[in-house]
Amino acid sequence: MLQRKDLLLVEDDLVVSSALCELLMEGDEFYLTKATSCDDFDLFFKDNHFDLIILNPKLLKGNVQNFLNLVDQIGFPGPIIFTGPVKEIVEL
Repeated sequence: MLQRKDLLLVEDDLVVSSALCELLMEGDEFYLTKATSCDDFDLFFKDNHFDLIILNPKLLKGNVQNFLNLVDQIGFPGPIIFTGPVKEIVEL
């Protein structure tokens, strides 16, 4: 039996969000949690475990490095997919 993966989708563009939801929910492979902003993003990490994050980087309001530092601090083990260009220099 295949274990479902928990995904977090953070996207404010309704067209992109709808298309990704439709694509990801075609089968029974994923549980999907949606958000339209990063305002309470740390709460998602506190209460949930996600296997993958899909995120629009413009919602981070130029704080991509702070977000990546938070992800590193909590030990998020999964991949992060940005749905647009990351415009700031990120130190890895």
